[in-house]
Amino acid sequence: MREFFQPFRRQFGAVTLLVACLFMAGWIKSLVKRDFIEVDLDNSTYRIGSMYGDFRLIYCVPAAGRGFDWTSEGIEPTKPNYWRGYRIDWRWNGAGFDFGAGASSNIRVVVFTFPYWSIVLPLMAISACLMLTKPRSPKRVDHA
Repeated sequence: MREFFQPFRRQFGAVTLLVACLFMAGWIKSLVKRDFIEVDLDNSTYRIGSMYGDFRLIYCVPAAGRGFDWTSEGIEPTKPNYWRGYRIDWRWNGAGFDFGAGASSNIRVVVFTFPYWSIVLPLMAISACLMLTKPRSPKRVDHA
């Protein structure tokens, strides 16, 4: 078994598979829980979170004033419209992705939403290629 992981590509494939499994665990948890990590830097807040099978990156101005915060709570059975109450400056959504920026009376947000499948499936495919394909043998050149 040890010789199977000798090439660096197979070691990298195993690490890629581990990362895919971590994102899949986040995907499953996001179906029942809402998790967010929030960090205030300068005059803005950065949030990384997951809910409803989505992975979200959110940038807010002005800062929420909490410094560092982590929240985890149950979610509602139906996915709400998060853009309600915002004046949308731009937005693109489709196939589970949702990118946009908007403002309400006192806050401006930029949101990038990725469905977990768009992270997990490519990582699994890369891992399978790295771990299951055989390395090419070096070509020999005959000098006649």
